[in-house]
Amino acid sequence: MTDLERAISAFLAADVEAFSGLPADLRLSDLETLLEFDRSDLRHGDAGNPSGARLWLPAETTTYHGGLRLWLDDDADRVVLLEGLNPLGDDGEPALAPNLGEPDAVFDAVLGPLQVPDAERVYAGRGLAVQVYAGTGVLVGVLGFAPTTIEDYRSRLQPHHQTIRPLAVRVPR
Repeated sequence: MTDLERAISAFLAADVEAFSGLPADLRLSDLETLLEFDRSDLRHGDAGNPSGARLWLPAETTTYHGGLRLWLDDDADRVVLLEGLNPLGDDGEPALAPNLGEPDAVFDAVLGPLQVPDAERVYAGRGLAVQVYAGTGVLVGVLGFAPTTIEDYRSRLQPHHQTIRPLAVRVPR
């Protein structure tokens, strides 16, 4: 098994303890035999600080109940970040975040309808960030990238999400 296959296998299983980062020059073509995705299904998102437009592709997943995104560089071919949302354990229950030690940085994160303080723990040197609901320890997001610095993660890679605002159940006439 290659380093890339090990990294993708660990990421797909939400095994954050075994995940050791992505290669620095990862291309979509490198992932074609490891993941199911449609190159033409490009979506728009925002990443970095200051926030900038970025493309991403959805990929098939059985672990991430909220989906798996492949975030792309400006050339729309180089994969700069994998984002898995709401991982489930083997028992079908939400996964719990393991103790990964002291993070390099901690940031607020948008988790569904909420802006949650101190929910994103970044291990930039490992190429990993995890988003965790405080108090419950539930792992709600896993972000994998090539090992880097906090400054690079924050300025170039960190995805931005809008809070989900549900529609009113009953709309007055």
